[in-house]
Amino acid sequence: MRSSLKVVVTLILTLLTVGLDVSVLAAAQTVEVKSDGYNISILVNGTQVNFTDQKPYITNGRTMVPVSFMSKALGAQVQWDNPYVIITQGADRRIQLTIGDNVAIVNGGQSSLDVAPEIIGGRTIVPLSFVSQALGAEVNYYYPKNDTLSIVKPSVETNPAHHIGDTADDTCIWINPNNKCLSLILGDDKQGGLCVWNLDGTENQYLDAESALNNLDIRYDFSLGKQKIPLVGVVNENGMCLNFYTVDSDTRLVRNIGRIPLNKEKPYGGCMYLSDVTKQFYFFVNWKDGTVQQWQLEGASGEITGSLVRTFNVGSQVEGCVADDQMGYFYIGEEDVGVWKYSAEAGGGDTRTMVDSVDKEDGGHLTADVEGLTIYYGKDENEGYLICSSQGNNTFQVYDRKNNKYLHSFTVGATDTIDETTETDGCDVSNVDLGGPYTEGVFIAHDHIQDCTDRTNVKLVPWKEIKDAINVNQGDGSID
Repeated sequence: MRSSLKVVVTLILTLLTVGLDVSVLAAAQTVEVKSDGYNISILVNGTQVNFTDQKPYITNGRTMVPVSFMSKALGAQVQWDNPYVIITQGADRRIQLTIGDNVAIVNGGQSSLDVAPEIIGGRTIVPLSFVSQALGAEVNYYYPKNDTLSIVKPSVETNPAHHIGDTADDTCIWINPNNKCLSLILGDDKQGGLCVWNLDGTENQYLDAESALNNLDIRYDFSLGKQKIPLVGVVNENGMCLNFYTVDSDTRLVRNIGRIPLNKEKPYGGCMYLSDVTKQFYFFVNWKDGTVQQWQLEGASGEITGSLVRTFNVGSQVEGCVADDQMGYFYIGEEDVGVWKYSAEAGGGDTRTMVDSVDKEDGGHLTADVEGLTIYYGKDENEGYLICSSQGNNTFQVYDRKNNKYLHSFTVGATDTIDETTETDGCDVSNVDLGGPYTEGVFIAHDHIQDCTDRTNVKLVPWKEIKDAINVNQGDGSID
């Protein structure tokens, strides 16, 4: 919401109806807020509130609701007199809110709000506890500890991928060494081509339209002949190979520098790995039957070459994966099962541990399909987060990078100009200060449909939004 918007919303909330004592009415009003960690349901006096077009969500530890639905459920009448919203129930109490302002006027006195009211999709959204308690209701929360859902907001969406349908998929971020604000987002179009976007979402370049590309990744300081270059590796489905690209730091243009043929048709997902132990570069490529191959990359001759150093099978369909360069782990999503952790070293074999599963009865936090994986590197070597896309319910799960403990879940919601992010395949994240809203980094997620179009794109979320959601949830464990 634009900070310049200062629409005054006046709420006249009254607890006294003719012939009823305030204490009696207050005692009769009970609000229950329940969540399974993903969906929020609200009951007033035992009856569930139906939020038709704007669902409740959590931001900065506060449950936010459309004021009209909540007030009506509590027995108040709502009238609109632009720019005012008036809610009446007798004439006993008066609350005045200002959109975007954390100060409320309650019966002539000032009260502070942890989260300011805002307008989303034409609805006035307020903290649930504020409205309910102002109406004299008792509010009880039933949130599973450390298993709640926050909504974060994108700041930018890119131009769509070039082909009709859900063709955008995975992304990686090239950091411009000359000017980080001029960094680029590279993303595949599964029907053909590599899309290159600026940080403002506009397209900077489009190339290799004949190649049905899939997952991609980037590493820096790869030795190609006598040069040190940023190396982008991409799975080429119809070419039965891995494509490789680099980015010119002066022109900001991407160019194809070679390919490595594979020995198995229709490769699907993949990611890169730079071993902190051996300093070797690798590409992990996988297939829908669960096969994973690890290829060692070489460039000393001036050309990209590769050798197969490891093969194993996860069990069933896979795609999204990520490697932790510092800790030496390889994470991969088995779409109908969960996330597995393997050694990322060439001699790691097939020994593995499960990070999380889709089995809710066994304590799993994921919802099939399990898709994109990415790692946010913290300031210290062992700090940071593993993030996974649960495509089945449009959420992302966050885990401690060191011990893989589940921490939090979030979803990427809508703004006045950007639609919500749904059914995410690939995602990526960077901890680099890219300027503007991305001083602490950026999270990027594929969206399976760009609102009111037949194409897809990706959304950019300031990392600070996600960090704040994690920090609030990991504070005292209480959310209201």
